[in-house]
Amino acid sequence: MKPPRSRNPLGDPAMPVAEKREIYDDLVTRRAYWDDLCFEFGRVSWEKKLLNLALYIHYGGDLEVVLARYKENHPDYADRIPHSLAYYISYLRTGEATSVLHYFLLERVYLSEGQLTALLTAELRERLEEVFCWDGGTNSAWTVGIDYRGEEKMDEIVTALDIEKGREYLIFGNLTIKPFIMETKETLLKENPWREVAEKIEKNGYMRLEKLNAYADDIPFIEEFNKRTKNPDHQLHTEILPYPFIGDVLGARVVLLMSNPGYKVSSNIEAHEKMSDEEKRFVIRAQTQAMLLEDRAIFLFRSGI
Repeated sequence: MKPPRSRNPLGDPAMPVAEKREIYDDLVTRRAYWDDLCFEFGRVSWEKKLLNLALYIHYGGDLEVVLARYKENHPDYADRIPHSLAYYISYLRTGEATSVLHYFLLERVYLSEGQLTALLTAELRERLEEVFCWDGGTNSAWTVGIDYRGEEKMDEIVTALDIEKGREYLIFGNLTIKPFIMETKETLLKENPWREVAEKIEKNGYMRLEKLNAYADDIPFIEEFNKRTKNPDHQLHTEILPYPFIGDVLGARVVLLMSNPGYKVSSNIEAHEKMSDEEKRFVIRAQTQAMLLEDRAIFLFRSGI
């Protein structure tokens, strides 16, 4: 399929860039661009909308500014913006607005509206080709180069990659500059600073270390804080293990932050000492798995604990 092409006097080099941007700004703030459920949305072709969005960005426009103003004018339809953004990205990548890629961006990796906006902006910047062609007269030619490889080719590429690389490819495609850094599971597991502490505890038979159950780089700051804090109840106690979360944080759609590591003698010291060694190991193993980002339980229940 040939990329769409349109002739438009806005390509006149004598027209100030700010004036061109303002004209496109008026075009791309309409519901026809961001409300996929409205009648107007289907009246303007994908190619035409993508062309106008690309030119607006080329002239220095900011999609975040456009979307902020759109929300002010159409608050009742703002929830459709992420869907529209994903449709645009999917169309650029596959030639189809509704595709596996659209579902993946919204429902599998849960990209935020801001991330989708940055992703679409990067795509359009790289795909805008033949920015200005003057033919010696009053006409100018513009085009957005769209890669219509289709889902079949995309699937072939992803299948040949490992899970994390395939995930990254589906998010960023062939972009030469990634608009934001997406931390993958592989990266988090590899660079997890708590791994060193967890491995020491594992070697200790899943029993607490004698002291300093903390990330090494944090220890100087903890010690300085404790010097300035006279009340033991308000100090940070590295003789106990942190338990920052319970469950599969890498796969969870929602994560609830807790106040741990809190400290109470009755629960952190006395209750722990009443446990058998087997029970202690059971609890500490779960805490260690949490530090390693390997915990899968929602809540832990065990008789006597």
